[in-house]
Amino acid sequence: LILLLDSQYLLTYFTKRHGLSDPKKVESIENKIINSLKDHVTYNPEAQKKEHYMTRILDRLPALRSLSMQGLQRIFFLKWEDLVPAPPLIEKMFASSIPF
Repeated sequence: LILLLDSQYLLTYFTKRHGLSDPKKVESIENKIINSLKDHVTYNPEAQKKEHYMTRILDRLPALRSLSMQGLQRIFFLKWEDLVPAPPLIEKMFASSIPF
């Protein structure tokens, strides 16, 4: 379950973003994560019992990406309005792609 959640988090995090210096590397990382997830679904006894498990996991990614983007937009709005400073990690990760 932890591997599954980690994989979903990583696939959600590695979305297509403006300002990526090496999109091919991101694509390579995404492929490695998907292959690891496939291995987990293939060889995990609990996952084998669930019908269309991999498909259901991958079907949830767009919604997770949307939630991730909504969260970032909220952080940027709060920062823009000077209501709350963005967390330092967010500042560092997205400093190059922040439009303001």
